[in-house]
Amino acid sequence: MNIFINIKDFIYYNRKYFLIAIIVLFILLSFIFFGHNTNEEFVEPIEKETVELPKEEKEVMIDIKGEIENPGIYEATEDNRVMDIINQAGGLKSDADTSDINLSMKVEDEMVIIVPKKDDELKEEP
Repeated sequence: MNIFINIKDFIYYNRKYFLIAIIVLFILLSFIFFGHNTNEEFVEPIEKETVELPKEEKEVMIDIKGEIENPGIYEATEDNRVMDIINQAGGLKSDADTSDINLSMKVEDEMVIIVPKKDDELKEEP
């Protein structure tokens, strides 16, 4: 009987530690049983399809000079080529030399296109 009284006294004097231990044990068991559901299947995320919006065409200004029917400043888009601007300016004159001009190059803002005559020599700067 003496042993039971000692255990009873031990529990009585340390009751707050036993209470804390029971609460911690209850929380751990709750996480084990209710926190992780093993019946869930893994679902792969769905890839979103990317939709390309139409690119806004930027307006550019081109200055074309030389052997062109209508030299001047023309408005175009960045997708235009040098040949498009030449055609927009009325085309080449009969004595135009395009051997040094890349007609397929895309235009850019503030670009200057100079179409020389066939007989003109290129001016070289010292």
